[in-house]
Amino acid sequence: MPKRSKSRFMKSPSTKLQGPARRQAPRPRHVSLWTTVLAAALVTLSAACDTEAGAQATCREPVTGLVTLSVTDGLVFDTGAVTNEAEAMTSDLVSYKSGSTVDLKSGIEVGTTDRLPLHWFRSPGGVGIRYESIAEVPWEAPTTENLNEFLHGPEPGYGFVVANLLSRGAYTRVFVDDYNDATGAVSLRYETVPPACD
Repeated sequence: MPKRSKSRFMKSPSTKLQGPARRQAPRPRHVSLWTTVLAAALVTLSAACDTEAGAQATCREPVTGLVTLSVTDGLVFDTGAVTNEAEAMTSDLVSYKSGSTVDLKSGIEVGTTDRLPLHWFRSPGGVGIRYESIAEVPWEAPTTENLNEFLHGPEPGYGFVVANLLSRGAYTRVFVDDYNDATGAVSLRYETVPPACD
């Protein structure tokens, strides 16, 4: 019996693709999804504000206000609350009688004796610089060199910056809007800088 010839449809030996012709296997969809989720989480974490304790704080818009402090009044910038009995350990700024005028002083942390940094803007000769509005008061964070500094004898136009006792990581710029010599009442405009979220 004659032998059958091999079919012309028989598969030829396979050859390996080389170089750019080789195709890579598609990446599983779940891998791409987890990569996206992880990237989003890292962005969220980097945008959070860190407090001294390592916890995360919520970024806030600056707080602005206009208040009048009488002698022995204390002020909390974040809430605008004014207390009639100035307590340095529960206020961001306090007003004290000092001779014929008043002193504006920062708060004191519990367990310490130093007042938080307050920087009163003055000329090289020590005279208070007068500004036209709060917008002209420099945004300069007070430093440890300004510990225990205070403003003596407020006058309209004076400006200063002070570290907040009750708002960690934040400071406030303050503008003296008016001062009453007879009563010792001082009107202040302020803007609080919240913790940065860079």
